[in-house]
Amino acid sequence: KTIYLILDGRVDIKISLINSDEVESIAVLRPGEIVGESVLLGKKRRIAHVFARDEVTVLIWEKQQLLDLLDQHKNIGYLLMRNIARSLSEKLEATNQALRNLLTQPEHIII
Repeated sequence: KTIYLILDGRVDIKISLINSDEVESIAVLRPGEIVGESVLLGKKRRIAHVFARDEVTVLIWEKQQLLDLLDQHKNIGYLLMRNIARSLSEKLEATNQALRNLLTQPEHIII
């Protein structure tokens, strides 16, 4: 259960398509953004794959280590959770757009 803060570089967030070996890119994360935040929200398993676009440097936190830090410094916890909410909202919007794109492909249109 690990959380990563991107310090340098970019990563692609991709999801596996059902009944396919293909993956769909749903987001590109840049420095200052977090990967694995769903661990803080009680998610048991990862729901996406992360691929480095270029050389990436990250700060790594184990879940309990980060929770302890947030308990000690409530202002940091507030800022982190606000940024996580923003990030999840952006990822949800990108996922919705990817789904719309997929469903408007000719082989998925039902007449």
